[in-house]
Amino acid sequence: MRNILNLISIIFIGTLFIFTSCGGEDEPDDPAGTFAEKLKGTWQLNNVTLDNSDVTNDFTGFAVNFVFQGENQGSFTIANANSAIMSEGNFSLIGTSSVNLSNGGENIEVNLSLSEDGTVLVFSFRNDETTFAEGRILGLEGDYVFELDKQ
Repeated sequence: MRNILNLISIIFIGTLFIFTSCGGEDEPDDPAGTFAEKLKGTWQLNNVTLDNSDVTNDFTGFAVNFVFQGENQGSFTIANANSAIMSEGNFSLIGTSSVNLSNGGENIEVNLSLSEDGTVLVFSFRNDETTFAEGRILGLEGDYVFELDKQ
């Protein structure tokens, strides 16, 4: 009888151990919904580089506004894009590290990096062509990195 009680006790403790060690998955620290909440709104230019050279003065007044029209998509406008990137269209988030911008005929994937407190956004992309108009160079080919502050 004593052996049966010991066996039942061992089975009970083993079962208890198995059930208490199994838990649900923790939520990620920054799910897409939280990222979207931080991203929405207007972002003003702090500085910009083109192939690691400061070109901030060429983008005076640059600002990006994201308006969500669904969980991970919406519309955007960019003031003073200076032909480096499209100035308006639609976007869709790709996780929490990039966004796809489109305006009907053109699509571009932009890399995003958001500060932990949600006040600084690094917005980077590659422009594959130099744009000319009326004898002027409007947008230069190269790797752009914009640092923007939340407004």
